[in-house]
Amino acid sequence: PLVIDIDDAIWLYNPMGKSQIGRLVGRADMVFAGNTFLADWCSQYCKNIRLIPTAVDADRFVPRSIPKEAGSPFVIGWTGTSGNFRFLKMIEKALDKFLRQHPSARLMIVADRLPENLAVPPKQLLFRQWSPTTEHLILHEFDVGIMPLDDSELSRGKCSFKMLQYMAVGIPVIASPYGMNAQVLELGDI
Repeated sequence: PLVIDIDDAIWLYNPMGKSQIGRLVGRADMVFAGNTFLADWCSQYCKNIRLIPTAVDADRFVPRSIPKEAGSPFVIGWTGTSGNFRFLKMIEKALDKFLRQHPSARLMIVADRLPENLAVPPKQLLFRQWSPTTEHLILHEFDVGIMPLDDSELSRGKCSFKMLQYMAVGIPVIASPYGMNAQVLELGDI
């Protein structure tokens, strides 16, 4: 049997993607979709869809056991791939304003590379190379995790993985209320 696991709106990543992904999903015996937007899109090609929300390894992503040292800088953290730097660019003015008002604060980017031309004070920008072996530990350096998104099809295909990671390590989250993020945020009202 062919089972496909989709946790992103992958058909939006190249011009031929929609037809190619549609054909692939149409050949599948079953599709695991990370959220309802993905499940709805896949259902036009395959009738056997299972909604399997994204999960975080709760054995690795745990709250820090030792509090941060008193007097250490407040760290706003973001983790992701360089392909998602556009979401950081959307909020760079707000980040710049906050960092200038709080000179001891830092913005930490965890990614495959440092974003170019991010308009924030360079001395307040920290970079950590993403690695699957250290990512969960690097998140312990954050005081708050951010997940900015726009209201687009691409964002509706996201499965709130950053939010889930931040919450798993016990830090507050600031996230745009679009797509799956809105659903996760609503769980806080239960």
